[in-house]
Amino acid sequence: MKRGAFTLAEVLITLGIIGVVAAMTLPGLISKYDKKVATTRLKKFYTSYLQAISLSDFENSSVEGADILLSGSSPEQMLSWYNRYLQPYLKTVKVAKTALGIEVKFLDGSGMLISKDEGCAAGTACTHILYCVDFKYCEEYKDKNRLYNHADGKNTFLFYSGINFVPAVLYEYEDNGSVTSISNFNREDVVKACKNHVRNCTRLLLIDNWEFKDDYPRW
Repeated sequence: MKRGAFTLAEVLITLGIIGVVAAMTLPGLISKYDKKVATTRLKKFYTSYLQAISLSDFENSSVEGADILLSGSSPEQMLSWYNRYLQPYLKTVKVAKTALGIEVKFLDGSGMLISKDEGCAAGTACTHILYCVDFKYCEEYKDKNRLYNHADGKNTFLFYSGINFVPAVLYEYEDNGSVTSISNFNREDVVKACKNHVRNCTRLLLIDNWEFKDDYPRW
């Protein structure tokens, strides 16, 4: 009785085909997974942060300390402000000072940097939040000035903090880092703004409920 078997050449060809198929499909699967993780964590962060502000505002009568937003306040002052008004309402595993502000690590492995940009005019609010899908990016940029230069629209996302320290994203960031409030815009304008300046992509994601649509320019 003869027994059928695969030759070595047939096995190698089959393995080669499997390898080619895997090489073609894995990047797409990984990208899809990364988008899902980013969407989930961005939604959670945005909701948790706004909820923390709301609870703190209710229990403390108001979230005081708007001066923390102004140029000139130190990392020590920012940390003290955070520990009083936000720490009780956010689930974190690490809160520490940086050279220019503070860093926060959340339970899900993401994090944020809060700092002011050097060179702001006295008395102006110039505090930014850089949200990191993975905390390792916060560690990489924690001592960097001008956080708006370190948003990439995939791993790190910029929020501009207005006078109430709420992540406000309805702003246009210019090449020089200046911020202009946009009162009238449509989604097409925001897609273009994201394409031109990655700092604007957080606004587009907010409009799309933190989903990365097919026309999202930065993935």
